[in-house]
Amino acid sequence: MPFKKVLAKVFLFAILQAGALAGVPMSPEQIEKVMNAMHRTNIVQMVKKDEPLD
Repeated sequence: MPFKKVLAKVFLFAILQAGALAGVPMSPEQIEKVMNAMHRTNIVQMVKKDEPLD
């Protein structure tokens, strides 16, 4: 796993923990949405050089 992704996850968890310690309410559904967004795969479209662009 790239270092940037690990650092981003640690930063996100630190923010969530700070919010929990400060008493900011966050439902389990909201936490699950954040976690799912982090693990979502990125889809990249490739265009062949031989084909003209639309």
